[in-house]
Amino acid sequence: AFLIPYFCVYFLIGTPLYFLELSLGQFGSRGTTVAFKMTRMFKGKR
Repeated sequence: AFLIPYFCVYFLIGTPLYFLELSLGQFGSRGTTVAFKMTRMFKGKR
């Protein structure tokens, strides 16, 4: 019963976020760990 919602969330949210991180990393010519530092929304509040 757990696997059905898990795979739904994985395909609806996880896969697009993976491709977003991958494309931001390639666009900035940096690794994927630095990709989230490129957008202000993912930094959080300081």
